[in-house]
Amino acid sequence: MTQQQWEYCMLHTAWNSNHKKREAYQLTSLTYIGADGNLKTCPIPKDERLSVHAWGRALGLLGGAGWELVSIQHGNRPSELDSNSLVPGNIIAYLKRTVVSGRAVDEPKLNIELLFGGGPNEMLSFP
Repeated sequence: MTQQQWEYCMLHTAWNSNHKKREAYQLTSLTYIGADGNLKTCPIPKDERLSVHAWGRALGLLGGAGWELVSIQHGNRPSELDSNSLVPGNIIAYLKRTVVSGRAVDEPKLNIELLFGGGPNEMLSFP
């Protein structure tokens, strides 16, 4: 009997806000880790404004591609305003799936276009 092998994925979202421009936005990154330990980052353009639902949509798309949620880590960096607290909008989801011979760790490709907003109600802004 062969030993089960896993590959992993990290979906990272960091909320940033610009109070002068009265807006908030997400910076999301996606990193795949193969069973061989190699990392592959899926580029998500930093200049694009993501939908407020981008993280959830990405999680759903990954689930549809066979990835299983293992753990979520919240607030992994100190707040710039209060050194005793963590940023709650900073989230990393860890996912895993079984290695399949011949399948690249980032297959099937995540449709990045689905992460961008479809209109004004899709974006965060301060009142």
